[in-house]
Amino acid sequence: MTRYWADLGFASFSAGYWEKFAPSNIESWARVTALPLLPWEFKALFAMSAAYANQIVLSEKPHCPPPFGSHTDYVDRDSVASQFEKMFRSMSKRKP
Repeated sequence: MTRYWADLGFASFSAGYWEKFAPSNIESWARVTALPLLPWEFKALFAMSAAYANQIVLSEKPHCPPPFGSHTDYVDRDSVASQFEKMFRSMSKRKP
């Protein structure tokens, strides 16, 4: 599905803004590529396009949380640094 979506182009860009694909865009693409889409595939591509276009609009706002997870999730840098320090210390104690 993601390959089909990428081939389609994710969403439509028209008159300076992004928008979801019109159903006719998906139908035309399927016809030109000789790829018969199942109804659920058609619906999924349409929904993915709508979600993508909506996220682009939301992402233009300065306080938009990242789409890959909660904006409160973060990496504890001190913990990671400590783990690397222990790893390198143990590696330096090994004899060749």
